[in-house]
Amino acid sequence: MPARTLPVGGTPSAAMTNRARGFVSIHEASCLLSHRHASRENDEVIIWSLLCGDDVKETAIDLWRSMVNRIIPTGFLMSSHPRIGYEVEANGGFGWAPRRPDMPGDDTNGEARKFFADDGSKSTYGFVKPEGFRAKWLVAEFKTDLRLRRILNNTARDLKYERFRVDRELQRIAAQYLESYRWGALIQPGEAPLADAAIQYRSDSDGVLVAIIGSNCKEKWYWMGVYEWKVSIPLPALRRREILLV
Repeated sequence: MPARTLPVGGTPSAAMTNRARGFVSIHEASCLLSHRHASRENDEVIIWSLLCGDDVKETAIDLWRSMVNRIIPTGFLMSSHPRIGYEVEANGGFGWAPRRPDMPGDDTNGEARKFFADDGSKSTYGFVKPEGFRAKWLVAEFKTDLRLRRILNNTARDLKYERFRVDRELQRIAAQYLESYRWGALIQPGEAPLADAAIQYRSDSDGVLVAIIGSNCKEKWYWMGVYEWKVSIPLPALRRREILLV
């Protein structure tokens, strides 16, 4: 790949220097590798790290720790790529992070459609911090024990029916993803800089792609996965707010 030349004058940033040396960002590297597989198990992370810098990282958690205090676009996270998760206490703060740049070649988790990552261009950026990924998203929060609204025979019947359909879809999401959490939220990446318009997923999708997150305290949120929201059902109102994913 052609390296980018440094601008004349001034002191270049670390990112610009890396680009001039031929390295790319972690989200760009993931997109380059998203449809490729290494010949040996676990080599995909080593190759991923070598596209980003000189230091070889053999595990995803080490690679993401090397990215602390850097920025990544929120749109990059909108994919089915497997996450580091929360099984190991030492992974605290990085459960949201993709654990490989591609999809597993033998993935059999039963998900009907796979959503590959793109580079998240034009979406707002967030910061990789030791405590998690801190960024502003478009958010629709809901209680996981929500009750369906009754539909009464009055002039607001059509509006109440739409709300009923939304609540029924949220109930389905809560049962599938959020059994251990009191609160859930749908999130979408917003346009940069800080517009309230969502960045739509740019690959193959029949619905509106949203991410599902869960929490018991609404201060720390856990990444549950992406979900294809039916276009025939209106999305709940999403409002911009800062979220800490751990």
